[in-house]
Amino acid sequence: MKLSARNIPLVIVLVLTVLISAVLIYFVVIEHGKVSETNSKIEEYKRILENANKKKPAPVTENFKNMTIDAENLDIKAYQIQRTFGKYYRKALISFANTIGISGNKLTQAFRQYYQGLADDAKADIVGSTDKALIDNFLAGKDKAKLDAAIAAYGDYINESKLLKNFMDFYNSLPDEKKGLIVGGKRDQEILKEFFAKEKVDKKLLEQAMEKFREDVQALTVEPVTKTNVHEFLLAAMGLPRTALVTYYKGILKNLQNLILRQKLIPAAETIKDVEALTYSDEFQPNQKQIPLVIRQMLMREDLFSRAKKTKITKVVSIKELTPQLVEQRVNDDYARYTFEAVFEGSMDSLRDFVNSLQNAYKDNVVYRIRDISLSRAVPENMEDLTAVESKDQAVSLASKFQFPDFEPQNTEVNLLAASYGKPMVGRSKDISMKLSFDILLYVADELKRVELSAK
Repeated sequence: MKLSARNIPLVIVLVLTVLISAVLIYFVVIEHGKVSETNSKIEEYKRILENANKKKPAPVTENFKNMTIDAENLDIKAYQIQRTFGKYYRKALISFANTIGISGNKLTQAFRQYYQGLADDAKADIVGSTDKALIDNFLAGKDKAKLDAAIAAYGDYINESKLLKNFMDFYNSLPDEKKGLIVGGKRDQEILKEFFAKEKVDKKLLEQAMEKFREDVQALTVEPVTKTNVHEFLLAAMGLPRTALVTYYKGILKNLQNLILRQKLIPAAETIKDVEALTYSDEFQPNQKQIPLVIRQMLMREDLFSRAKKTKITKVVSIKELTPQLVEQRVNDDYARYTFEAVFEGSMDSLRDFVNSLQNAYKDNVVYRIRDISLSRAVPENMEDLTAVESKDQAVSLASKFQFPDFEPQNTEVNLLAASYGKPMVGRSKDISMKLSFDILLYVADELKRVELSAK
């Protein structure tokens, strides 16, 4: 059959359609083959993973290594955060741990091994850059200051954390009859001696470390830290709370209050009654289980008073605990919170410096959380204040210049006020009263439990 000339375009269109369809079908077949191949690989990989997970341990060697490194990094970060909260003796303990721990070439080698095992992002955190060239140069020692700082920081971690962990394991393994500090006894000294013997600490290094620790802690308290009681502070730094027999502690507390008074730790506290009003009264009588909490409260107050003194606060007017007294308020299993309300007097500059000192206390491993601040004039203005510019005799003499002849000036408020004419009436007092409520947050998860025993 012959096609007419009119059907030629139609034929051309049909031919082109067939060709295009064939090409598209070809591409579909190709892509379908790729998808089928991909699905087959996915199934194969699933089988490989399932078989790998059936093995013990399930992760392959490389994954297990990475998980270990990540876990160690997480431990370090958590450790650094935890030690920030309420570790009053932490800096002293780090110095102690570094003295008896690893140092020098051994420390450098330990850090290099640790650093080499880190992931790139963790290396970048330490170096402070994601530039691979800088990261590579860091370990080569081209930035010696930064490398030395990193080695020191890592040294702090491995020495202090090892000391704390080893002591916790050692103490928890002791029988109850070996635990507990008793006034006049030697159980705690014996515990430390046994622990350091077990750790095989060099005696000369231990003696040097103890003396440096004693000096560091003495700078934090008015209480005498001597060779005979330094072990109490070291044990407290390692997680074993200080305590004493309740029958003796009243005298210990009174002695500490007298030291606070004599060393003028509290601004404007002139008598022992002033000190008692800001700590504990003479009638205060804790029970045996409360003694460690009383000691902790005095430590917290000492730190607060010391910051007030250093920032030239004029007067600590009052301080009271808003949380139940001598009851540990747990935020969670790891942290305790103590809430206080206090009133301070001083110049605006000294009050500002004091608040900044509380805000920056975390650098000394003490965390204050300010809840509220209110300011007012320390002494409200009144007539007597306004007229006390001169002594009263001088004021009466001056007042006569404002009177009519033959008028005898009287020592009255009106005349005294007249005598003060031209003198500054507003802002004469530089003292401001600041009412402050705040929390002190302490990390307590690593505290060891004491067993109170009678003295022998």
